[in-house]
Amino acid sequence: MESFDTKEKPLWLRIFECAEQMRDSVIHLSPCEEYETLLDLTISQQRVIRRVRQLTEKEPEGTSLKQLADSMHLTSGTTSALVETLVRKDLLVRTPSPRDRRAVCIRLSDYGLKKFREGHEFISRVTEEFFHTLTPAEHESLHRILMEFYDFMEKAEQKELGRKQS
Repeated sequence: MESFDTKEKPLWLRIFECAEQMRDSVIHLSPCEEYETLLDLTISQQRVIRRVRQLTEKEPEGTSLKQLADSMHLTSGTTSALVETLVRKDLLVRTPSPRDRRAVCIRLSDYGLKKFREGHEFISRVTEEFFHTLTPAEHESLHRILMEFYDFMEKAEQKELGRKQS
C-alpha cells in the first residue's frame, strides 16, 4: 500500500493542500463567534456559496434554485437542502423573484457577502506577498500554468459529464 507520508507527494495533492491551508487560514482569522459557522461548512456548502457568488455577479438580484442546481450538476432536491442550511446559517437569503412571483432568487446575505469578501481579501493579500518573492517571469509563468491547468480541468470535467450522460 502506498504511503501518503512520502517526501514526493503528487502535485495534485500539493495543490489541494494549498487550497485547504488557504481555507483554514481564512476560517481561523474570523472572530470567535463566527468561527464555528465557517468551520461547520461542508465542501458542498462552500461550493454553493462560491457558485452563488459567481452567478450573482451577472444577476445581482439572485439566481434561481434550478440555475444553481444545473450549474453545480446537482439535483434540485440536493441543492435545496444545501441552500436551506446556508439560509439558516445566515450566509444566503431567498427573496421573491422580480420576474416570476412563484419563484425565489438566492443570493449571499449581507453577512455571507462580508465573510466572502474578508476571505477574498486575506487570500489576495497573502498570495500577493508570495508573488512578490517571484521574479516577474516566474510570476507570469506560474499564472499562465495555473490558468492552463484550470482550463484543462474544466474541459476534463465537461468531457466526463458528457461521458456519464451518454
